[in-house]
Amino acid sequence: MPEAFVIIDIGKTNIRAILADLTARQELAVRRMENHVLPGPPYPHLDVKVQAAFIISALTEFAALARLTGVMVIGHGATVALVDDSGLVLPVLDYEFSGPDELAAEYDRLRPDFALTGSPRMPGGLNIGAQLHWLRRCFPERVAQARQALFWPQYWTWWLTGRAVSEISYATSHADLWSLADGTQVDGMAGGLFPALASAWSVAGTLRKDLAAAHGLPADLTVHVGAHDSSLALVPHAGRGRRAPSVAMSTGTWLTAFAIGVEAMPPKALPGVMASLDIFGQLVPNFRFMAGKARADILAAPVDLAARPAETCRIEQDPATGQFRLLDKAGRPARPDGDSPAAGLDRLLAGAALDGMRAIGARGPVHVTGPFAANADFIGALQRGWNFPVNPRSYEQSLVDQVASLFDEAQG
Repeated sequence: MPEAFVIIDIGKTNIRAILADLTARQELAVRRMENHVLPGPPYPHLDVKVQAAFIISALTEFAALARLTGVMVIGHGATVALVDDSGLVLPVLDYEFSGPDELAAEYDRLRPDFALTGSPRMPGGLNIGAQLHWLRRCFPERVAQARQALFWPQYWTWWLTGRAVSEISYATSHADLWSLADGTQVDGMAGGLFPALASAWSVAGTLRKDLAAAHGLPADLTVHVGAHDSSLALVPHAGRGRRAPSVAMSTGTWLTAFAIGVEAMPPKALPGVMASLDIFGQLVPNFRFMAGKARADILAAPVDLAARPAETCRIEQDPATGQFRLLDKAGRPARPDGDSPAAGLDRLLAGAALDGMRAIGARGPVHVTGPFAANADFIGALQRGWNFPVNPRSYEQSLVDQVASLFDEAQG
Protein backbone atom coordinates (compact mmCIF):
# COMPACT_ATOMS: atom_id res chain seq x y z
CA MET A 1 0.00 0.00 0.00
CA PRO A 2 1.24 3.55 -0.63
CA GLU A 3 2.26 5.72 2.33
CA ALA A 4 0.12 8.78 3.06
CA PHE A 5 -0.50 11.45 5.67
CA VAL A 6 -3.88 12.60 7.03
CA ILE A 7 -4.77 16.27 7.49
CA ILE A 8 -7.90 16.98 9.55
CA ASP A 9 -9.10 20.53 8.85
CA ILE A 10 -11.79 21.66 11.29
CA GLY A 11 -13.24 24.88 9.93
CA LYS A 12 -16.11 26.81 11.41
CA THR A 13 -18.44 25.89 8.54
CA ASN A 14 -17.00 22.58 7.33
CA ILE A 15 -14.67 19.83 8.47
CA ARG A 16 -12.42 18.11 5.94
CA ALA A 17 -10.18 15.08 6.06
CA ILE A 18 -7.47 14.94 3.40
CA LEU A 19 -5.35 11.90 2.56
CA ALA A 20 -2.13 13.30 1.14
CA ASP A 21 1.16 12.26 -0.39
CA LEU A 22 3.37 14.92 1.21
CA THR A 23 6.42 14.00 -0.89
CA ALA A 24 4.58 14.53 -4.16
CA ARG A 25 2.41 17.26 -2.54
CA GLN A 26 -0.74 15.67 -3.89
CA GLU A 27 -4.12 14.98 -2.34
CA LEU A 28 -5.20 11.37 -2.74
CA ALA A 29 -8.69 11.48 -1.22
CA VAL A 30 -10.94 14.00 0.53
CA ARG A 31 -13.89 13.63 2.90
CA ARG A 32 -16.10 16.59 3.89
CA MET A 33 -18.87 17.27 6.39
CA GLU A 34 -20.82 20.41 7.22
CA ASN A 35 -20.47 21.60 10.81
CA HIS A 36 -23.45 22.56 12.93
CA VAL A 37 -23.73 24.45 16.20
CA LEU A 38 -26.00 22.90 18.82
CA PRO A 39 -28.30 25.48 20.45
CA GLY A 40 -27.87 24.26 24.04
CA PRO A 41 -28.34 23.90 26.90
CA PRO A 42 -26.34 25.33 28.54
CA TYR A 43 -25.31 27.62 25.62
CA PRO A 44 -24.64 27.30 21.88
CA HIS A 45 -21.79 24.82 21.48
CA LEU A 46 -19.91 22.76 18.93
CA ASP A 47 -21.07 19.25 18.06
CA VAL A 48 -18.00 17.43 19.31
CA LYS A 49 -19.56 13.95 19.13
CA VAL A 50 -20.42 14.23 15.45
CA GLN A 51 -16.99 15.68 14.66
CA ALA A 52 -15.28 12.84 16.53
CA ALA A 53 -17.30 10.26 14.59
CA PHE A 54 -16.32 11.96 11.31
CA ILE A 55 -12.62 11.91 12.22
CA ILE A 56 -12.67 8.22 13.12
CA SER A 57 -14.67 7.36 10.01
CA ALA A 58 -12.21 9.21 7.78
CA LEU A 59 -9.19 7.59 9.44
CA THR A 60 -10.78 4.16 9.02
CA GLU A 61 -11.54 4.76 5.34
CA PHE A 62 -8.08 6.16 4.66
CA ALA A 63 -6.36 3.28 6.46
CA ALA A 64 -7.93 0.97 3.87
CA LEU A 65 -6.40 3.04 1.07
CA ALA A 66 -2.87 3.67 2.31
CA ARG A 67 -0.39 3.00 5.08
CA LEU A 68 -0.89 6.02 7.29
CA THR A 69 2.31 7.73 8.41
CA GLY A 70 0.80 10.45 10.58
CA VAL A 71 -2.08 12.76 11.39
CA MET A 72 -2.24 16.51 11.96
CA VAL A 73 -5.27 18.50 13.05
CA ILE A 74 -5.63 22.17 12.17
CA GLY A 75 -8.57 24.23 13.37
CA HIS A 76 -10.37 27.55 13.28
CA GLY A 77 -9.62 30.16 15.91
CA ALA A 78 -11.18 31.49 19.11
CA THR A 79 -12.15 28.10 20.51
CA VAL A 80 -11.08 26.44 23.74
CA ALA A 81 -12.02 23.15 25.41
CA LEU A 82 -11.94 22.62 29.20
CA VAL A 83 -11.18 19.01 30.11
CA ASP A 84 -10.43 16.76 33.05
CA ASP A 85 -8.90 13.29 32.83
CA SER A 86 -12.06 11.78 31.38
CA GLY A 87 -13.20 14.41 28.88
CA LEU A 88 -14.97 17.74 28.54
CA VAL A 89 -16.18 19.38 31.76
CA LEU A 90 -18.32 21.82 29.72
CA PRO A 91 -19.51 21.90 26.10
CA VAL A 92 -17.17 23.76 23.72
CA LEU A 93 -18.64 27.26 23.47
CA ASP A 94 -19.44 28.67 20.02
CA TYR A 95 -17.43 31.87 19.68
CA GLU A 96 -20.35 33.60 17.96
CA PHE A 97 -22.45 33.27 21.14
CA SER A 98 -23.01 36.75 22.61
CA GLY A 99 -23.11 35.56 26.23
CA PRO A 100 -19.61 36.80 27.14
CA ASP A 101 -20.76 40.34 26.22
CA GLU A 102 -22.90 40.29 29.38
CA LEU A 103 -19.68 40.76 31.35
CA ALA A 104 -17.95 43.04 28.84
CA ALA A 105 -17.39 45.99 31.18
CA GLU A 106 -16.01 43.73 33.88
CA TYR A 107 -13.76 41.87 31.47
CA ASP A 108 -12.46 45.07 29.88
CA ARG A 109 -10.99 46.07 33.24
CA LEU A 110 -9.02 42.81 33.35
CA ARG A 111 -7.77 42.24 29.80
CA PRO A 112 -4.20 43.18 28.84
CA ASP A 113 -3.33 46.09 26.56
CA PHE A 114 -3.19 45.67 22.80
CA ALA A 115 0.51 46.53 22.89
CA LEU A 116 1.21 43.41 24.98
CA THR A 117 -0.93 40.79 23.22
CA GLY A 118 -1.73 42.24 19.78
CA SER A 119 -5.37 41.32 20.49
CA PRO A 120 -8.08 43.88 19.70
CA ARG A 121 -11.31 43.75 21.70
CA MET A 122 -13.75 41.58 19.78
CA PRO A 123 -17.42 40.72 20.34
CA GLY A 124 -18.91 37.55 21.82
CA GLY A 125 -16.33 34.87 22.47
CA LEU A 126 -13.80 35.94 19.85
CA ASN A 127 -11.32 36.74 22.62
CA ILE A 128 -10.70 33.43 24.38
CA GLY A 129 -9.98 35.34 27.58
CA ALA A 130 -13.55 36.70 27.48
CA GLN A 131 -14.90 33.16 27.03
CA LEU A 132 -12.98 31.90 30.04
CA HIS A 133 -14.04 34.85 32.19
CA TRP A 134 -17.71 34.29 31.36
CA LEU A 135 -17.48 30.53 31.94
CA ARG A 136 -15.77 31.04 35.31
CA ARG A 137 -18.48 33.41 36.43
CA CYS A 138 -21.43 31.37 35.14
CA PHE A 139 -20.18 27.80 35.81
CA PRO A 140 -17.60 28.13 38.60
CA GLU A 141 -17.92 24.57 39.87
CA ARG A 142 -17.60 23.02 36.41
CA VAL A 143 -14.60 25.18 35.50
CA ALA A 144 -12.97 24.24 38.82
CA GLN A 145 -13.10 20.59 37.68
CA ALA A 146 -10.97 21.33 34.63
CA ARG A 147 -7.37 20.18 34.64
CA GLN A 148 -6.47 21.61 31.23
CA ALA A 149 -7.63 24.29 28.82
CA LEU A 150 -6.89 23.18 25.28
CA PHE A 151 -6.91 25.22 22.11
CA TRP A 152 -9.15 23.73 19.42
CA PRO A 153 -6.59 21.81 17.30
CA GLN A 154 -4.85 20.60 20.44
CA TYR A 155 -8.12 19.39 21.95
CA TRP A 156 -8.33 16.91 19.09
CA THR A 157 -4.64 16.05 19.44
CA TRP A 158 -5.33 15.30 23.12
CA TRP A 159 -8.46 13.32 22.21
CA LEU A 160 -6.45 11.21 19.75
CA THR A 161 -3.36 10.71 21.93
CA GLY A 162 -4.08 11.62 25.55
CA ARG A 163 -1.27 14.22 25.60
CA ALA A 164 -2.08 17.87 26.40
CA VAL A 165 -0.04 20.63 24.74
CA SER A 166 -0.45 24.24 23.56
CA GLU A 167 0.78 25.83 20.32
CA ILE A 168 2.05 29.38 19.85
CA SER A 169 0.22 30.47 16.67
CA TYR A 170 -3.11 29.62 18.28
CA ALA A 171 -2.17 30.96 21.71
CA THR A 172 -1.42 34.42 20.30
CA SER A 173 -4.37 34.66 17.91
CA HIS A 174 -6.63 37.41 19.41
CA ALA A 175 -6.85 35.40 22.63
CA ASP A 176 -5.82 38.07 25.20
CA LEU A 177 -3.73 35.36 26.88
CA TRP A 178 -0.13 35.45 25.59
CA SER A 179 2.58 38.11 25.45
CA LEU A 180 3.96 38.73 21.97
CA ALA A 181 7.21 40.05 23.42
CA ASP A 182 8.38 36.81 25.01
CA GLY A 183 5.79 34.19 24.01
CA THR A 184 4.66 33.50 27.57
CA GLN A 185 1.24 33.47 29.23
CA VAL A 186 0.03 36.78 30.64
CA ASP A 187 -0.15 36.61 34.43
CA GLY A 188 -3.66 36.06 35.75
CA MET A 189 -5.34 35.58 32.37
CA ALA A 190 -4.99 31.84 31.74
CA GLY A 191 -5.52 30.62 35.30
CA GLY A 192 -2.73 28.07 35.01
CA LEU A 193 -4.88 25.78 32.85
CA PHE A 194 -2.95 25.84 29.59
CA PRO A 195 -0.27 23.16 29.15
CA ALA A 196 3.25 23.84 27.92
CA LEU A 197 3.91 24.92 24.35
CA ALA A 198 5.04 22.45 21.71
CA SER A 199 5.98 23.02 18.07
CA ALA A 200 3.14 22.52 15.59
CA TRP A 201 5.14 19.95 13.61
CA SER A 202 6.35 17.91 16.57
CA VAL A 203 4.86 14.53 17.47
CA ALA A 204 2.42 14.73 20.38
CA GLY A 205 2.14 10.95 20.64
CA THR A 206 0.62 7.89 19.04
CA LEU A 207 -3.02 7.00 18.69
CA ARG A 208 -4.71 5.97 21.94
CA LYS A 209 -4.74 2.20 22.31
CA ASP A 210 -8.50 2.08 22.87
CA LEU A 211 -9.21 4.05 19.67
CA ALA A 212 -6.81 1.93 17.64
CA ALA A 213 -8.29 -1.32 18.95
CA ALA A 214 -11.93 -0.27 18.63
CA HIS A 215 -11.62 0.87 15.01
CA GLY A 216 -8.86 -1.31 13.60
CA LEU A 217 -6.44 1.61 13.21
CA PRO A 218 -2.65 1.36 13.35
CA ALA A 219 -1.47 1.40 16.97
CA ASP A 220 1.74 3.19 15.96
CA LEU A 221 -0.01 6.02 14.11
CA THR A 222 1.72 9.27 15.10
CA VAL A 223 -0.28 12.43 15.79
CA HIS A 224 1.37 15.82 15.44
CA VAL A 225 0.63 18.86 17.62
CA GLY A 226 -1.25 20.83 14.95
CA ALA A 227 -1.88 24.54 14.48
CA HIS A 228 -4.25 27.40 13.80
CA ASP A 229 -5.56 27.03 10.24
CA SER A 230 -4.91 30.62 9.16
CA SER A 231 -1.38 30.61 10.56
CA LEU A 232 -0.52 27.46 8.61
CA ALA A 233 -1.17 29.41 5.40
CA LEU A 234 1.98 31.47 6.04
CA VAL A 235 4.37 28.55 6.05
CA PRO A 236 5.03 28.10 2.29
CA HIS A 237 5.86 31.82 2.08
CA ALA A 238 7.41 32.61 5.47
CA GLY A 239 9.72 30.05 7.00
CA ARG A 240 12.24 30.81 9.68
CA GLY A 241 14.76 32.18 7.19
CA ARG A 242 12.40 33.46 4.49
CA ARG A 243 10.62 36.74 5.21
CA ALA A 244 10.43 38.49 1.83
CA PRO A 245 7.50 40.96 1.75
CA SER A 246 4.30 39.21 0.73
CA VAL A 247 0.78 38.51 1.96
CA ALA A 248 -0.66 35.12 2.94
CA MET A 249 -4.44 35.36 2.68
CA SER A 250 -6.51 32.51 4.09
CA THR A 251 -10.24 32.59 3.32
CA GLY A 252 -13.38 30.78 4.41
CA THR A 253 -15.77 31.82 7.16
CA TRP A 254 -12.93 34.21 8.04
CA LEU A 255 -10.62 36.11 5.74
CA THR A 256 -7.19 36.53 7.31
CA ALA A 257 -4.36 38.46 5.65
CA PHE A 258 -0.85 38.22 7.14
CA ALA A 259 1.75 40.87 6.26
CA ILE A 260 4.93 38.80 5.90
CA GLY A 261 8.14 40.79 6.24
CA VAL A 262 6.49 43.49 8.37
CA GLU A 263 7.70 42.41 11.79
CA ALA A 264 6.27 45.36 13.70
CA MET A 265 3.18 45.97 15.80
CA PRO A 266 0.36 47.86 14.06
CA PRO A 267 0.34 51.46 15.33
CA LYS A 268 -3.15 51.14 16.82
CA ALA A 269 -5.99 48.68 17.32
CA LEU A 270 -8.29 49.37 14.38
CA PRO A 271 -11.23 47.02 13.66
CA GLY A 272 -9.86 43.72 12.40
CA VAL A 273 -6.23 44.82 12.81
CA MET A 274 -4.09 42.73 15.13
CA ALA A 275 -0.75 40.98 15.53
CA SER A 276 0.23 37.46 16.50
CA LEU A 277 3.18 35.09 16.48
CA ASP A 278 3.39 32.64 13.62
CA ILE A 279 4.09 28.91 13.91
CA PHE A 280 7.81 29.71 14.27
CA GLY A 281 7.23 32.32 16.97
CA GLN A 282 7.83 35.33 14.73
CA LEU A 283 5.74 38.49 14.96
CA VAL A 284 3.37 39.08 12.05
CA PRO A 285 0.70 41.81 11.80
CA ASN A 286 -2.57 40.62 10.32
CA PHE A 287 -6.08 41.66 9.39
CA ARG A 288 -9.17 39.51 9.88
CA PHE A 289 -12.87 39.77 9.18
CA MET A 290 -15.69 37.30 8.67
CA ALA A 291 -15.89 37.65 4.91
CA GLY A 292 -17.43 34.23 4.31
CA LYS A 293 -20.12 34.65 6.93
CA ALA A 294 -20.85 38.21 5.79
CA ARG A 295 -21.27 37.01 2.23
CA ALA A 296 -23.65 34.20 3.22
CA ASP A 297 -25.72 36.41 5.54
CA ILE A 298 -26.11 39.26 3.04
CA LEU A 299 -27.00 37.01 0.10
CA ALA A 300 -29.71 35.45 2.29
CA ALA A 301 -31.24 38.86 3.08
CA PRO A 302 -35.05 39.20 2.69
CA VAL A 303 -36.14 39.89 -0.88
CA ASP A 304 -38.38 42.74 0.25
CA LEU A 305 -35.38 44.92 1.16
CA ALA A 306 -34.47 47.73 -1.22
CA ALA A 307 -31.89 46.67 -3.85
CA ARG A 308 -28.78 48.83 -3.98
CA PRO A 309 -25.41 48.57 -5.78
CA ALA A 310 -23.22 46.80 -3.23
CA GLU A 311 -20.21 49.04 -3.88
CA THR A 312 -22.23 52.07 -2.68
CA CYS A 313 -23.08 50.35 0.63
CA ARG A 314 -21.22 49.25 3.72
CA ILE A 315 -21.21 46.01 5.67
CA GLU A 316 -22.15 45.96 9.33
CA GLN A 317 -22.54 43.17 11.88
CA ASP A 318 -25.69 43.45 13.97
CA PRO A 319 -24.45 43.30 17.60
CA ALA A 320 -27.76 41.85 18.77
CA THR A 321 -27.89 38.88 16.39
CA GLY A 322 -24.34 38.53 15.07
CA GLN A 323 -25.74 38.57 11.53
CA PHE A 324 -24.11 40.71 8.85
CA ARG A 325 -26.17 43.11 6.78
CA LEU A 326 -25.73 45.58 3.96
CA LEU A 327 -26.55 49.22 4.77
CA ASP A 328 -27.09 51.89 2.13
CA LYS A 329 -25.85 55.48 2.30
CA ALA A 330 -28.78 56.41 4.52
CA GLY A 331 -28.01 53.57 6.93
CA ARG A 332 -31.01 51.46 5.86
CA PRO A 333 -30.77 47.67 5.38
CA ALA A 334 -30.49 46.73 1.71
CA ARG A 335 -29.72 43.78 -0.52
CA PRO A 336 -27.28 43.74 -3.46
CA ASP A 337 -28.89 44.58 -6.79
CA GLY A 338 -28.12 43.53 -10.35
CA ASP A 339 -28.43 40.34 -12.36
CA SER A 340 -25.63 38.83 -10.30
CA PRO A 341 -25.97 40.26 -6.77
CA ALA A 342 -23.02 38.26 -5.51
CA ALA A 343 -20.59 39.94 -7.93
CA GLY A 344 -20.96 43.42 -6.46
CA LEU A 345 -20.80 42.03 -2.94
CA ASP A 346 -17.60 40.13 -3.76
CA ARG A 347 -16.03 43.35 -5.03
CA LEU A 348 -17.09 45.10 -1.81
CA LEU A 349 -15.51 42.32 0.27
CA ALA A 350 -12.32 42.58 -1.77
CA GLY A 351 -12.26 46.31 -1.06
CA ALA A 352 -12.45 45.58 2.67
CA ALA A 353 -9.56 43.13 2.30
CA LEU A 354 -7.49 45.75 0.46
CA ASP A 355 -8.15 48.35 3.15
CA GLY A 356 -7.12 45.84 5.80
CA MET A 357 -3.87 44.94 4.03
CA ARG A 358 -2.95 48.60 3.72
CA ALA A 359 -3.72 49.16 7.43
CA ILE A 360 -1.13 46.57 8.48
CA GLY A 361 1.54 47.85 6.09
CA ALA A 362 1.41 44.82 3.80
CA ARG A 363 3.20 44.77 0.47
CA GLY A 364 4.29 42.24 -2.10
CA PRO A 365 2.44 39.42 -3.87
CA VAL A 366 -0.75 38.06 -2.32
CA HIS A 367 -1.17 34.28 -2.01
CA VAL A 368 -4.87 33.45 -1.64
CA THR A 369 -6.11 30.09 -0.37
CA GLY A 370 -9.57 28.85 0.56
CA PRO A 371 -12.98 29.29 -1.10
CA PHE A 372 -12.45 32.90 -2.20
CA ALA A 373 -9.46 31.80 -4.28
CA ALA A 374 -11.96 30.37 -6.80
CA ASN A 375 -14.12 33.52 -6.77
CA ALA A 376 -13.36 35.38 -10.01
CA ASP A 377 -15.04 38.65 -8.98
CA PHE A 378 -13.21 38.77 -5.65
CA ILE A 379 -9.82 37.88 -7.17
CA GLY A 380 -10.33 40.32 -10.04
CA ALA A 381 -11.05 43.17 -7.63
CA LEU A 382 -7.94 42.32 -5.61
CA GLN A 383 -5.83 42.30 -8.76
CA ARG A 384 -7.14 45.70 -9.86
CA GLY A 385 -6.58 47.25 -6.44
CA TRP A 386 -3.16 45.83 -5.52
CA ASN A 387 0.14 46.79 -7.12
CA PHE A 388 1.59 43.27 -6.86
CA PRO A 389 0.57 39.87 -8.25
CA VAL A 390 -2.39 38.03 -6.72
CA ASN A 391 -1.97 34.24 -6.79
CA PRO A 392 -5.00 32.04 -5.97
CA ARG A 393 -4.62 28.37 -5.00
CA SER A 394 -7.20 25.61 -4.64
CA TYR A 395 -8.13 24.83 -1.06
CA GLU A 396 -7.23 21.17 -0.54
CA GLN A 397 -4.06 21.42 -2.60
CA SER A 398 -2.93 24.46 -0.65
CA LEU A 399 -3.39 22.60 2.64
CA VAL A 400 -1.20 19.77 1.39
CA ASP A 401 1.46 22.31 0.38
CA GLN A 402 1.26 24.02 3.76
CA VAL A 403 1.73 20.83 5.79
CA ALA A 404 4.50 19.58 3.49
CA SER A 405 6.26 22.95 3.79
CA LEU A 406 5.91 22.81 7.58
CA PHE A 407 7.75 19.50 7.73
CA ASP A 408 10.39 20.76 5.30
CA GLU A 409 10.99 23.73 7.61
CA ALA A 410 11.16 21.44 10.64
CA GLN A 411 13.93 19.45 8.95
CA GLY A 412 15.90 22.64 8.27
